[in-house]
Amino acid sequence: MNPIGVYIHIPFCDQKCLYCDFNSGPASQELKAQYMDALIKEVFMYRNVFGNMKIKTLFIGGGTPSSVSPSLFEPLLKSLNKWIDFKHVEEFTIEANPGTVSKEKLQLYKNYGVNRISFGVQSFNDHLLKRIGRVHSSKEAVESIQLAQDLGFDNINIDLMHNLPNMAPDDLYASIQKAKALNVQHVSLYSLILEEGTPLFEEYLRQGLPLMGELEERQVFHKALDLLEENGFQRYEISNFAQDYKRCKHNLIYWLEEDYLGLGVSAHGMYQHTRYHNTHSIQDYIDLIEQASFPIVEKEVLSIEDEAFESIMLGLRLVEGIHLENYLKRYGINIEEKFCRVIEKQKSLGTLVIDKGYLKLTNYGHDISNAIIVEFME
Repeated sequence: MNPIGVYIHIPFCDQKCLYCDFNSGPASQELKAQYMDALIKEVFMYRNVFGNMKIKTLFIGGGTPSSVSPSLFEPLLKSLNKWIDFKHVEEFTIEANPGTVSKEKLQLYKNYGVNRISFGVQSFNDHLLKRIGRVHSSKEAVESIQLAQDLGFDNINIDLMHNLPNMAPDDLYASIQKAKALNVQHVSLYSLILEEGTPLFEEYLRQGLPLMGELEERQVFHKALDLLEENGFQRYEISNFAQDYKRCKHNLIYWLEEDYLGLGVSAHGMYQHTRYHNTHSIQDYIDLIEQASFPIVEKEVLSIEDEAFESIMLGLRLVEGIHLENYLKRYGINIEEKFCRVIEKQKSLGTLVIDKGYLKLTNYGHDISNAIIVEFME
Protein backbone atom coordinates (compact mmCIF):
# COMPACT_ATOMS: atom_id res chain seq x y z
CA MET A 1 0.00 0.00 0.00
CA ASN A 2 1.24 3.48 -0.86
CA PRO A 3 1.89 5.83 2.07
CA ILE A 4 -1.17 7.97 2.85
CA GLY A 5 -2.07 11.07 4.87
CA VAL A 6 -3.76 11.42 8.24
CA TYR A 7 -5.79 14.40 9.45
CA ILE A 8 -6.70 14.77 13.15
CA HIS A 9 -9.24 17.34 14.32
CA ILE A 10 -9.01 19.21 17.61
CA PRO A 11 -12.27 21.19 18.03
CA PHE A 12 -11.17 23.55 20.79
CA CYS A 13 -10.41 27.28 20.76
CA ASP A 14 -9.92 29.83 23.51
CA GLN A 15 -12.51 32.03 21.81
CA LYS A 16 -14.73 31.67 18.74
CA CYS A 17 -13.78 34.13 16.00
CA LEU A 18 -16.55 36.26 14.54
CA TYR A 19 -16.23 34.78 11.02
CA CYS A 20 -15.70 31.12 11.94
CA ASP A 21 -18.25 28.40 11.16
CA PHE A 22 -15.93 25.46 11.86
CA ASN A 23 -16.84 22.86 14.46
CA SER A 24 -14.78 24.50 17.18
CA GLY A 25 -15.08 26.61 20.31
CA PRO A 26 -14.18 26.98 24.00
CA ALA A 27 -14.52 23.97 26.29
CA SER A 28 -13.91 22.93 29.88
CA GLN A 29 -10.77 21.06 30.86
CA GLU A 30 -12.97 18.07 31.67
CA LEU A 31 -14.42 17.94 28.15
CA LYS A 32 -10.98 18.43 26.61
CA ALA A 33 -9.64 15.52 28.67
CA GLN A 34 -12.55 13.26 27.64
CA TYR A 35 -12.13 14.17 24.00
CA MET A 36 -8.37 13.68 23.90
CA ASP A 37 -8.80 10.29 25.59
CA ALA A 38 -11.38 9.31 22.95
CA LEU A 39 -9.05 10.49 20.18
CA ILE A 40 -6.28 8.26 21.49
CA LYS A 41 -8.69 5.32 21.50
CA GLU A 42 -9.63 6.09 17.89
CA VAL A 43 -5.93 6.04 16.96
CA PHE A 44 -5.62 2.53 18.39
CA MET A 45 -8.84 1.42 16.67
CA TYR A 46 -7.21 2.32 13.36
CA ARG A 47 -4.02 0.59 14.43
CA ASN A 48 -6.00 -2.58 15.20
CA VAL A 49 -7.60 -2.52 11.74
CA PHE A 50 -4.64 -1.44 9.61
CA GLY A 51 -1.60 -2.33 11.70
CA ASN A 52 1.47 -0.09 11.50
CA MET A 53 0.65 1.98 8.45
CA LYS A 54 2.97 3.89 6.20
CA ILE A 55 1.95 7.52 6.68
CA LYS A 56 3.64 10.25 4.65
CA THR A 57 1.85 13.29 6.11
CA LEU A 58 0.21 14.08 9.43
CA PHE A 59 -1.86 17.21 10.01
CA ILE A 60 -3.37 18.13 13.37
CA GLY A 61 -5.82 20.95 12.79
CA GLY A 62 -8.84 22.57 14.34
CA GLY A 63 -9.94 24.56 16.09
CA THR A 64 -6.72 25.40 17.83
CA PRO A 65 -4.62 22.35 18.73
CA SER A 66 -2.20 24.61 20.61
CA SER A 67 -5.00 25.53 23.03
CA VAL A 68 -4.70 22.03 24.54
CA SER A 69 -2.29 21.72 27.46
CA PRO A 70 0.89 19.63 27.11
CA SER A 71 -0.35 17.17 29.74
CA LEU A 72 -3.37 16.33 27.56
CA PHE A 73 -1.56 16.59 24.23
CA GLU A 74 1.49 14.41 24.90
CA PRO A 75 -0.49 11.16 25.30
CA LEU A 76 -1.93 11.70 21.80
CA LEU A 77 1.55 12.19 20.36
CA LYS A 78 2.73 9.05 22.14
CA SER A 79 -0.16 7.05 20.67
CA LEU A 80 0.72 8.26 17.17
CA ASN A 81 4.30 7.11 17.66
CA LYS A 82 3.00 3.64 18.55
CA TRP A 83 0.84 3.47 15.41
CA ILE A 84 2.97 5.16 12.78
CA ASP A 85 6.42 4.33 11.49
CA PHE A 86 7.85 7.85 11.47
CA LYS A 87 10.65 7.05 9.05
CA HIS A 88 8.03 7.36 6.29
CA VAL A 89 6.58 10.66 7.55
CA GLU A 90 7.70 13.51 5.31
CA GLU A 91 5.63 16.27 6.91
CA PHE A 92 3.95 16.61 10.30
CA THR A 93 1.98 19.84 10.75
CA ILE A 94 0.27 21.30 13.78
CA GLU A 95 -1.96 24.35 13.60
CA ALA A 96 -1.41 26.95 16.29
CA ASN A 97 -2.69 30.37 17.18
CA PRO A 98 -0.31 33.10 18.33
CA GLY A 99 -0.62 33.64 22.05
CA THR A 100 -1.53 30.00 22.71
CA VAL A 101 1.94 28.56 22.15
CA SER A 102 4.80 28.43 24.63
CA LYS A 103 8.34 27.13 24.61
CA GLU A 104 7.12 24.03 26.45
CA LYS A 105 4.42 23.27 23.86
CA LEU A 106 6.60 23.87 20.83
CA GLN A 107 9.43 21.77 22.27
CA LEU A 108 6.94 18.98 22.95
CA TYR A 109 5.76 19.05 19.34
CA LYS A 110 9.33 18.99 18.07
CA ASN A 111 10.27 16.10 20.35
CA TYR A 112 7.52 13.99 18.76
CA GLY A 113 8.39 14.68 15.16
CA VAL A 114 6.40 17.79 14.25
CA ASN A 115 8.36 19.61 11.55
CA ARG A 116 5.85 22.19 10.32
CA ILE A 117 3.86 24.82 12.24
CA SER A 118 0.88 26.67 10.77
CA PHE A 119 0.04 29.89 12.61
CA GLY A 120 -3.40 31.50 12.25
CA VAL A 121 -2.10 35.07 12.12
CA GLN A 122 -4.76 36.52 9.73
CA SER A 123 -3.29 40.05 9.94
CA PHE A 124 -0.48 42.01 11.56
CA ASN A 125 -2.88 44.92 12.15
CA ASP A 126 -4.21 44.98 15.73
CA HIS A 127 -7.37 46.90 14.83
CA LEU A 128 -8.31 44.33 12.20
CA LEU A 129 -7.54 41.44 14.56
CA LYS A 130 -9.88 42.90 17.15
CA ARG A 131 -12.54 43.57 14.50
CA ILE A 132 -12.77 39.87 13.59
CA GLY A 133 -12.57 38.58 17.16
CA ARG A 134 -9.02 37.26 17.25
CA VAL A 135 -7.56 36.99 20.74
CA HIS A 136 -3.92 37.61 19.85
CA SER A 137 -2.03 40.78 18.98
CA SER A 138 0.43 41.48 16.19
CA LYS A 139 3.22 41.47 18.77
CA GLU A 140 2.20 38.01 19.99
CA ALA A 141 2.15 36.76 16.41
CA VAL A 142 5.71 37.93 15.82
CA GLU A 143 6.90 36.51 19.14
CA SER A 144 5.26 33.11 18.49
CA ILE A 145 6.85 32.81 15.05
CA GLN A 146 10.26 33.80 16.36
CA LEU A 147 9.97 31.39 19.28
CA ALA A 148 9.26 28.54 16.87
CA GLN A 149 12.25 29.55 14.75
CA ASP A 150 14.49 29.73 17.83
CA LEU A 151 13.53 26.13 18.60
CA GLY A 152 14.55 25.00 15.13
CA PHE A 153 11.32 25.00 13.13
CA ASP A 154 12.24 25.94 9.57
CA ASN A 155 8.92 25.21 7.85
CA ILE A 156 6.38 27.75 9.09
CA ASN A 157 3.12 28.79 7.46
CA ILE A 158 1.05 31.82 8.34
CA ASP A 159 -2.58 32.31 7.36
CA LEU A 160 -3.50 35.80 6.18
CA MET A 161 -6.98 37.10 5.39
CA HIS A 162 -8.05 39.55 2.70
CA ASN A 163 -11.03 41.93 2.52
CA LEU A 164 -11.76 42.15 6.22
CA PRO A 165 -14.18 44.85 7.44
CA ASN A 166 -12.48 48.29 7.28
CA MET A 167 -9.38 46.77 5.69
CA ALA A 168 -7.33 49.05 3.46
CA PRO A 169 -5.19 47.59 0.66
CA ASP A 170 -2.03 48.70 2.43
CA ASP A 171 -3.00 46.58 5.45
CA LEU A 172 -2.71 43.44 3.33
CA TYR A 173 0.50 44.55 1.63
CA ALA A 174 2.07 45.36 5.02
CA SER A 175 1.23 41.87 6.32
CA ILE A 176 2.90 40.30 3.28
CA GLN A 177 6.02 42.40 3.82
CA LYS A 178 5.99 41.34 7.47
CA ALA A 179 5.83 37.68 6.43
CA LYS A 180 8.92 38.20 4.31
CA ALA A 181 10.73 40.04 7.10
CA LEU A 182 9.97 37.19 9.50
CA ASN A 183 11.35 34.67 6.98
CA VAL A 184 8.39 32.31 7.05
CA GLN A 185 8.36 29.67 4.33
CA HIS A 186 4.68 29.56 3.42
CA VAL A 187 1.69 31.91 3.24
CA SER A 188 -1.96 30.92 2.86
CA LEU A 189 -4.02 33.89 1.69
CA TYR A 190 -7.80 33.70 2.00
CA SER A 191 -10.55 36.18 1.32
CA LEU A 192 -13.18 36.60 4.03
CA ILE A 193 -16.26 34.47 3.40
CA LEU A 194 -19.41 35.48 5.27
CA GLU A 195 -20.75 32.16 6.51
CA GLU A 196 -24.38 31.93 7.54
CA GLY A 197 -24.87 31.84 11.31
CA THR A 198 -21.62 33.61 12.22
CA PRO A 199 -21.66 36.97 14.06
CA LEU A 200 -20.14 38.76 11.06
CA PHE A 201 -22.83 37.36 8.79
CA GLU A 202 -25.54 38.52 11.18
CA GLU A 203 -23.95 41.98 11.34
CA TYR A 204 -23.89 42.06 7.54
CA LEU A 205 -27.62 41.28 7.42
CA ARG A 206 -28.45 43.94 10.02
CA GLN A 207 -26.42 46.86 8.80
CA GLY A 208 -23.98 45.80 6.09
CA LEU A 209 -20.21 45.69 6.38
CA PRO A 210 -17.48 48.02 5.05
CA LEU A 211 -15.99 45.56 2.56
CA MET A 212 -14.33 46.07 -0.81
CA GLY A 213 -16.41 45.65 -3.93
CA GLU A 214 -15.69 42.73 -6.24
CA LEU A 215 -13.56 44.71 -8.71
CA GLU A 216 -11.48 46.45 -6.05
CA GLU A 217 -11.02 43.19 -4.15
CA ARG A 218 -9.74 41.50 -7.30
CA GLN A 219 -7.35 44.38 -8.09
CA VAL A 220 -5.96 44.37 -4.55
CA PHE A 221 -5.57 40.58 -4.60
CA HIS A 222 -3.67 40.69 -7.90
CA LYS A 223 -1.29 43.30 -6.50
CA ALA A 224 -0.84 41.05 -3.46
CA LEU A 225 0.05 38.18 -5.82
CA ASP A 226 2.73 40.33 -7.43
CA LEU A 227 4.07 41.36 -4.02
CA LEU A 228 4.22 37.77 -2.81
CA GLU A 229 6.14 36.74 -5.93
CA GLU A 230 8.52 39.70 -5.58
CA ASN A 231 9.24 38.47 -2.06
CA GLY A 232 10.00 34.91 -3.13
CA PHE A 233 6.62 33.26 -2.49
CA GLN A 234 5.64 31.13 -5.48
CA ARG A 235 1.95 30.49 -5.98
CA TYR A 236 1.24 26.77 -6.40
CA GLU A 237 -2.47 26.65 -5.54
CA ILE A 238 -5.28 29.19 -5.59
CA SER A 239 -4.66 30.35 -2.02
CA ASN A 240 -1.19 29.01 -1.20
CA PHE A 241 2.33 30.35 -1.70
CA ALA A 242 5.66 28.76 -0.80
CA GLN A 243 9.30 29.75 -0.58
CA ASP A 244 12.06 27.25 -1.30
CA TYR A 245 9.53 24.72 -2.66
CA LYS A 246 8.11 24.15 0.83
CA ARG A 247 4.64 23.38 -0.42
CA CYS A 248 2.19 21.82 2.02
CA LYS A 249 2.52 18.13 1.20
CA HIS A 250 -0.57 17.21 3.20
CA ASN A 251 -2.86 19.59 1.31
CA LEU A 252 -1.43 18.31 -1.95
CA ILE A 253 -2.88 14.91 -1.01
CA TYR A 254 -6.35 16.47 -1.12
CA TRP A 255 -5.79 18.27 -4.41
CA LEU A 256 -4.26 15.21 -6.08
CA GLU A 257 -7.04 12.93 -4.79
CA GLU A 258 -4.80 10.60 -2.84
CA ASP A 259 -5.95 8.57 0.18
CA TYR A 260 -6.09 10.01 3.67
CA LEU A 261 -7.73 9.09 6.96
CA GLY A 262 -9.68 11.55 9.10
CA LEU A 263 -9.75 11.18 12.89
CA GLY A 264 -11.68 13.22 15.42
CA VAL A 265 -15.04 14.94 15.46
CA SER A 266 -16.18 16.28 12.05
CA ALA A 267 -13.10 14.84 10.34
CA HIS A 268 -13.37 13.69 6.72
CA GLY A 269 -11.43 10.90 5.07
CA MET A 270 -10.97 9.34 1.63
CA TYR A 271 -9.79 5.75 1.42
CA GLN A 272 -9.94 3.27 -1.47
CA HIS A 273 -12.56 5.23 -3.42
CA THR A 274 -14.73 5.79 -0.34
CA ARG A 275 -15.34 9.21 1.19
CA TYR A 276 -16.51 9.34 4.80
CA HIS A 277 -16.98 11.77 7.65
CA ASN A 278 -17.26 11.49 11.40
CA THR A 279 -20.07 12.79 13.56
CA HIS A 280 -20.22 16.54 14.18
CA SER A 281 -21.26 16.10 17.83
CA ILE A 282 -18.43 15.98 20.36
CA GLN A 283 -20.55 14.03 22.84
CA ASP A 284 -21.70 11.53 20.21
CA TYR A 285 -18.08 11.15 19.13
CA ILE A 286 -16.98 10.36 22.69
CA ASP A 287 -19.90 7.97 23.25
CA LEU A 288 -19.29 6.05 20.02
CA ILE A 289 -15.59 5.65 20.79
CA GLU A 290 -16.46 4.40 24.29
CA GLN A 291 -18.60 1.74 22.59
CA ALA A 292 -15.56 0.78 20.46
CA SER A 293 -17.43 1.98 17.36
CA PHE A 294 -15.87 4.09 14.65
CA PRO A 295 -17.59 7.51 14.79
CA ILE A 296 -18.32 7.49 11.04
CA VAL A 297 -21.83 8.70 10.26
CA GLU A 298 -21.75 8.73 6.45
CA LYS A 299 -19.90 6.91 3.70
CA GLU A 300 -20.02 7.38 -0.05
CA VAL A 301 -18.40 5.07 -2.55
CA LEU A 302 -17.33 7.24 -5.47
CA SER A 303 -17.92 6.08 -9.01
CA ILE A 304 -15.17 6.43 -11.57
CA GLU A 305 -17.19 9.33 -13.05
CA ASP A 306 -17.30 11.06 -9.66
CA GLU A 307 -13.56 10.70 -9.20
CA ALA A 308 -12.86 11.87 -12.74
CA PHE A 309 -14.82 15.07 -12.18
CA GLU A 310 -13.29 15.70 -8.77
CA SER A 311 -9.84 15.34 -10.29
CA ILE A 312 -10.73 18.21 -12.62
CA MET A 313 -12.28 20.29 -9.83
CA LEU A 314 -9.31 19.82 -7.50
CA GLY A 315 -6.59 19.70 -10.12
CA LEU A 316 -7.53 23.09 -11.53
CA ARG A 317 -6.90 24.59 -8.11
CA LEU A 318 -3.21 23.90 -8.68
CA VAL A 319 -1.21 26.43 -10.65
CA GLU A 320 0.46 23.65 -12.65
CA GLY A 321 -2.98 22.22 -13.42
CA ILE A 322 -3.91 18.73 -14.61
CA HIS A 323 -1.40 16.45 -16.32
CA LEU A 324 -3.38 15.32 -19.35
CA GLU A 325 -1.53 12.05 -19.98
CA ASN A 326 -1.73 10.97 -16.33
CA TYR A 327 -5.44 11.79 -16.32
CA LEU A 328 -5.96 9.65 -19.42
CA LYS A 329 -4.11 6.72 -17.84
CA ARG A 330 -6.05 7.02 -14.57
CA TYR A 331 -9.58 7.45 -15.96
CA GLY A 332 -9.41 6.48 -19.63
CA ILE A 333 -10.70 9.92 -20.55
CA ASN A 334 -9.11 12.31 -23.03
CA ILE A 335 -9.99 15.68 -21.50
CA GLU A 336 -9.25 17.61 -24.67
CA GLU A 337 -11.70 15.48 -26.64
CA LYS A 338 -14.47 15.09 -24.07
CA PHE A 339 -14.50 18.74 -22.99
CA CYS A 340 -13.36 20.37 -26.24
CA ARG A 341 -16.20 22.92 -26.26
CA VAL A 342 -15.57 24.03 -22.67
CA ILE A 343 -11.83 24.21 -23.21
CA GLU A 344 -12.04 26.17 -26.46
CA LYS A 345 -14.56 28.59 -24.98
CA GLN A 346 -12.45 29.23 -21.87
CA LYS A 347 -9.24 29.50 -23.90
CA SER A 348 -10.89 32.20 -26.01
CA LEU A 349 -11.86 34.04 -22.79
CA GLY A 350 -8.30 33.87 -21.48
CA THR A 351 -9.11 31.69 -18.50
CA LEU A 352 -7.62 28.33 -19.57
CA VAL A 353 -4.45 27.25 -21.34
CA ILE A 354 -2.79 23.99 -22.31
CA ASP A 355 0.93 24.20 -21.72
CA LYS A 356 3.55 21.43 -21.80
CA GLY A 357 0.92 18.72 -21.40
CA TYR A 358 -0.99 20.41 -18.59
CA LEU A 359 -4.48 21.92 -18.60
CA LYS A 360 -4.40 24.88 -16.25
CA LEU A 361 -6.12 28.11 -15.30
CA THR A 362 -4.67 31.56 -15.87
CA ASN A 363 -4.65 34.11 -13.03
CA TYR A 364 -7.93 35.44 -14.36
CA GLY A 365 -9.23 31.88 -14.52
CA HIS A 366 -8.40 31.35 -10.86
CA ASP A 367 -10.49 34.43 -10.04
CA ILE A 368 -13.60 32.79 -11.48
CA SER A 369 -12.61 29.14 -11.06
CA ASN A 370 -15.93 28.02 -9.56
CA ALA A 371 -17.86 29.21 -12.61
CA ILE A 372 -15.42 27.46 -14.95
CA ILE A 373 -15.47 24.17 -13.05
CA VAL A 374 -19.27 24.06 -13.18
CA GLU A 375 -19.03 23.94 -16.99
CA PHE A 376 -17.18 20.61 -16.76
CA MET A 377 -20.25 19.14 -15.06
CA GLU A 378 -22.58 19.88 -17.97
